[in-house]
Amino acid sequence: MSRTLSRRAAEAGAADAAYRTKLRDVVTALGGPAKAAATRVEMARFLAGAPTRLYLDDTFVSSLFKDLGLGRPANQDKSGFSLEISPEQVDQAAADVIFYSAYGDAAKSDRTRITEGTLWKNLDAVRNGRVHQVDDDLWMLGIGYSGAGLILDQIRKDLA
Repeated sequence: MSRTLSRRAAEAGAADAAYRTKLRDVVTALGGPAKAAATRVEMARFLAGAPTRLYLDDTFVSSLFKDLGLGRPANQDKSGFSLEISPEQVDQAAADVIFYSAYGDAAKSDRTRITEGTLWKNLDAVRNGRVHQVDDDLWMLGIGYSGAGLILDQIRKDLA
């Protein structure tokens, strides 16, 4: 039994070390820690039949943002799961970079109302072309080192 535990501990250590190495590589690709910290990022999710969510610090994807040392909008850099917004509250989605996904039937979400509206179009991230649609299954369900690695790859591709 102790050999199995020892082997598992070694595997866990190797997975964590690989994750930490990938974090350093992505931060370097982003221009270093200072540039990463100066870039405010968020994750928005359009939900069928429910308000749009902006994800707070107690979520997996936000933990990745934190591990990368990325900046966060002040209204989202706090404990909790999510901040729900209506199309009239899109100014709360202000960030330098917006990652977004959709869950369920997009036609039954606020996605079109929001993304075609003036408030959305006036956000800095939108005006600067720094809005990235991401895979909802991966970004919301892809937890663990494997999911983290794939999300970090996409962050690097979209931001570096």
